[in-house]
Amino acid sequence: MPKKVTTSISILLLLGLGIIAWFAINNYIPREAPVPIVKYNNVTIPTVKSMNNWLDKENGGNSNLTLPPEESTKDLTAIAVKLNSNIIISFDTKNQPKQMEIIHWTQGEIETRVILNNEIFRTSTVPGIYVYEIIGRWDDTHDSAHSFRIEVK
Repeated sequence: MPKKVTTSISILLLLGLGIIAWFAINNYIPREAPVPIVKYNNVTIPTVKSMNNWLDKENGGNSNLTLPPEESTKDLTAIAVKLNSNIIISFDTKNQPKQMEIIHWTQGEIETRVILNNEIFRTSTVPGIYVYEIIGRWDDTHDSAHSFRIEVK
C-alpha cells in the first residue's frame, strides 16, 4: 500500500478510537440528575428531592436546594418496615453512582452518615419514625439527593 493510504487509514482508526473512548467516558454520567428507587419487600418507598448538583464543566448545569429532609418529607406517608430489615436502594439510570451515602436526620441535625458498600441499607433496631437522605455521587460535580420517611416497627 502507498504510504499516504496507510497514514490516512491510521489517522482514521485513531480518530475512531478517540471518539469511541470519548463516548464511553462521557456516557457514564447521566444527562440529568437520577432519582433513587427505594424498596422494602418489593414496595417502593416514596422519596422527595433534597438537592442536586449537576454541573458539566463546559456546558454549565444546575443546582437545586430544598427544605431540610425532615421538613420536605413531612407530607409523605411513613412506610412501615420491620426492625433490622433490608431496604434496597438504586438509581433510575444504567450507570449507578460511584458512591452512595445515607444520612439519618433527627431534629434538623445529621444523626449519622454511612457510605453504602452495596445497595442494601439496614433499618434501625429501635422502633420509631426515621427520616433519611440518600446521596448518589457520580463525580465531583454530579450528585443527586432525595429523602424518605419510614416507620420502624
